Amino acid sequence: DARERVLENAKKFAPHGRIEGVILQPQVPGHEVIVGMKRDKTFGPAVLVGLGGIFTEIMRDTALRVAPIRAQEAQAMIGETRAYAILSGARGGKKADIPALAHIISKLSYLAVEHPEIKEIDLNPVIVSEKGAIIADARFLQ
Repeated sequence: DARERVLENAKKFAPHGRIEGVILQPQVPGHEVIVGMKRDKTFGPAVLVGLGGIFTEIMRDTALRVAPIRAQEAQAMIGETRAYAILSGARGGKKADIPALAHIISKLSYLAVEHPEIKEIDLNPVIVSEKGAIIADARFLQ
């Protein structure tokens, strides 16, 4: 049982430590993508999409639009990035659910328009699998 293994290892490394609980979550398979928003003083909410996780800073591969963004426009944004080749199943890889990612981008853009008090949103990573996309980590700044 995974819970028991976690508790046993914790006791090994911190025998006198106090454990109040354990959270176990499944590893989500898929491609890591970043979706973000930053409010510009002139243009309003600007939304970006690109490679996520560890590749965000290394690759600097993003597409940018001013919100609001419809799902069709979000798909075009994704197509402008190098991430698109990966998401499309390059070199025999699994194809990602690009419409699901576009849906997240679009919804984030409308959220930004409807809530001007939000200055920044960082969804990184968004895990895009063959069937769906899951926001694994989110940060909102007011």
